[in-house]
Amino acid sequence: MPKITKEVEEVKITKGAQIDLGTYSIERTEAGVKIKMKSPKMEAFFKALSSGRLSDPMTIHGYENRPYTLPSGDIAESLNMACENQSISFTDYGKPLIQSSRINLSFLRAKGLSEGLEFNFDGVYPNESLKNLNNCIKYATKFIYINYLKPFHMTVEINTNEVHEVKGGA
Repeated sequence: MPKITKEVEEVKITKGAQIDLGTYSIERTEAGVKIKMKSPKMEAFFKALSSGRLSDPMTIHGYENRPYTLPSGDIAESLNMACENQSISFTDYGKPLIQSSRINLSFLRAKGLSEGLEFNFDGVYPNESLKNLNNCIKYATKFIYINYLKPFHMTVEINTNEVHEVKGGA
């Protein structure tokens, strides 16, 4: 009889040594995959991106939630990224975790992520898919932090040489 193993990987997402972007664990269970995640910065990002608007209530992956909406536009389009030769989706809330060449990270839009949530995904996921999922969660959270949350300051000074009017023509 095959032995059922349980692999758990806990990861703390940091940029540099001082910025805590959250923690998560990925656990294979008899029913599928359980992801526990806590990330105040990701919730703050998706809340700001949606202007605080929530979708209709839904029970998905063992959790009743109203995820933050994902508006159309330049920022939403820039979130279409690739990782581990797979596309990352933030729009497939309620759909399977991994579909052919697409990884579904829409659970990052869930309200309550700042306090910590648990998501259960049905299905059988091989080790390689779970390793790719792990890499893509780290990649996506770092991408969002670096491009949208990291403090940014730019000072611009505009100068010109004095311009003299030229009279006459030739």
